[in-house]
Amino acid sequence: MRENGENYKNSKSAKSRRQKLKITKKLRKLDSEQHGTQQDQRGPIESELNEYGHKGRVLALVIGRYGSASSDLSLILDLVVLC
Repeated sequence: MRENGENYKNSKSAKSRRQKLKITKKLRKLDSEQHGTQQDQRGPIESELNEYGHKGRVLALVIGRYGSASSDLSLILDLVVLC
């Protein structure tokens, strides 16, 4: 259990990390099938998507039932303010 009673498995940050892993696995599979890259290598599809993330990291926006949000949402808001 987390400090506030929320189960870690269901927290916004954990959900965000799981989503990022899921996306990365799919991209690597596509790169392997379409471009012949090895599963542990970064292919052109994954590289292209990483150009749109933040410092090579895909941002996963997760918003909870009661308005809580993943840390990536705060990061995007900060980036919008800077633009």
